[in-house]
Amino acid sequence: LHLSIRRQRQMCIRDRHSRIQELTSIIEQDETSFQFDADREDPILVSSILKLYLRQLPEAVMPMKWDERVRYTHEREEHIKNGFTTFKSRIRRMPPIHQATLRALLMHLSYVAAHSDYNKMNISNLAVVFSPVILSENAPRDVSLFSNSDEDTTLIDLVTFSSHIFAMPTLYQHPLPSPPSSRTSSHSNHGTPVSYTHLT
Repeated sequence: LHLSIRRQRQMCIRDRHSRIQELTSIIEQDETSFQFDADREDPILVSSILKLYLRQLPEAVMPMKWDERVRYTHEREEHIKNGFTTFKSRIRRMPPIHQATLRALLMHLSYVAAHSDYNKMNISNLAVVFSPVILSENAPRDVSLFSNSDEDTTLIDLVTFSSHIFAMPTLYQHPLPSPPSSRTSSHSNHGTPVSYTHLT
């Protein structure tokens, strides 16, 4: 029985991996018109694709070492009182595309968390899954998942207070620039960078 269950699990993993490869190929062929099939693709597969792309970035969207995140968490109440000036200052120093990507991710995760009754992914669960790929550094091996959420509330607060940190409008607006056409040189955007944030 155990062998049968293990084989079935391995087949599911292979099938999901195959589907992820298939979908990433389709996305990269025409990312502007691609849409997930909500009736076919489950949330785990979609999040796996998002995490895959985030892992492939040359560096994390908002690099923040584990000890910095623990220190932030211990001083959390003070950061809330001062309006997250540390986060805002850090984000201002990030490249514009990093700012825009972080903003889009936080908006998306906030939307997912708002439907946690349906998808079972509250902000704490999302932070466990996405902190390693957004903030880059994993918790030490001797820190359990349960204590992890107590030691590091960085992404939890970035998502929870994202509207304040970014002064976002109520309606969802995609902040990323349009993808370059195939004829546009990848070096054509060397002018003055445009900030995509509205940090207050």
